[in-house]
Amino acid sequence: MDIPRKSAAKKRRVKRILYALTAVIAVALITVGVSRLQPAAPSVDKETLWKGTVARGTIPRNVRGLGTLVPEEIRYVPAISTGRIENRLVQPGAQVKADTVLFELTNPEIQQAFVDAETQLRGADANLTTLKVQLDKTILDQEATLLQAKSDFNKAKMQFEVNDALGKKELKSKLEVELSRIAAEDAGNRVALETKRLAASRDESRARLAAEDEKVRVLKYTPEKGDKTPVHSHPSTVVYVIKGGKVRFTMPDGSVRDVELKTGDTLLRPPVTHTDEALDDLEVVLVELKK
Repeated sequence: MDIPRKSAAKKRRVKRILYALTAVIAVALITVGVSRLQPAAPSVDKETLWKGTVARGTIPRNVRGLGTLVPEEIRYVPAISTGRIENRLVQPGAQVKADTVLFELTNPEIQQAFVDAETQLRGADANLTTLKVQLDKTILDQEATLLQAKSDFNKAKMQFEVNDALGKKELKSKLEVELSRIAAEDAGNRVALETKRLAASRDESRARLAAEDEKVRVLKYTPEKGDKTPVHSHPSTVVYVIKGGKVRFTMPDGSVRDVELKTGDTLLRPPVTHTDEALDDLEVVLVELKK
């Protein structure tokens, strides 16, 4: 006859309790561990990945979309004169500098005025040259006349001195001596008259040249860097640039404008009042058309 042992049943119950507690603790630990894990990285297609070495720097990012770019700031650049845009050399958004040419303008009125100014300049220059030649010839003729008068005076004076000496020796009559004296005086008076006439011709030459020069005046402007001029005015002027550089103009209203003159350029400038400062060494010829 088997007799159940109470101690063995108790031990089995204790084991079951321990197993249950162990399982509960394990489940709790696993739950806590799983809750603290970071979420796994999402999976991506291998073809969309860029492989390379990690480096510090700027990552370019190109964003494409429909729309129109709107500038944050708009600046108006005034032209020296009105004109029609023939060619746009710079596109919107491009970086520019102070000497960047934005547009090429044409103005038929300015072009015609420039052609007229060149015609006037050539005509005035030809007239001035012709007048100088004529006046120089007149002065040369007057100088030749004066030299002839002086030669005649010297001859008459020598003849009078000879006749006077012979007259004192009674080898010449008083009439001959007197006639030679009168001839010498006449020759001297003619020399004085021709001298005055030559001076008058020179004065007339200067006056006529000044009157002709009123139509056109040619100035050579050769400033060094940093040279400034006081306030002055120009009439309509043709500008020819022999040695280019930059120059700063200050207008009567206080506005300042920097202009770059390029070697070989020929410009027609309207009447203007300003001061200027050479930012470089320059050499410019100004032809002022006064009439």
